[in-house]
Amino acid sequence: MRITYRRRGGFSGLSQGLRLECDELPPGEAQIIQAALLQARFFELPAHLPAASEARDEFTYQLTVETEQRQHTVEFSDSSTPVELAPLLRLLSARARLSRL
Repeated sequence: MRITYRRRGGFSGLSQGLRLECDELPPGEAQIIQAALLQARFFELPAHLPAASEARDEFTYQLTVETEQRQHTVEFSDSSTPVELAPLLRLLSARARLSRL
């Protein structure tokens, strides 16, 4: 499974990105990410979740998950992030910060 994560915007217009090959992760970490995907019901989410506010300093996200059977991309913002997706978003954001160091 491949996950591509992108975050843009915020007050400073920052960008953050990450491309993960889950097969290359330690088994425990891959299982945590897969569990977060299942909890979020990622493949059931619509491709676009409209922002719930007009805040200019809000982050926007694009998250793509590719498996052998399917590929799905979801675009959303801070104000439209489903509660179920928040744990996965935190995992990917933290991993993206570590990869820049």
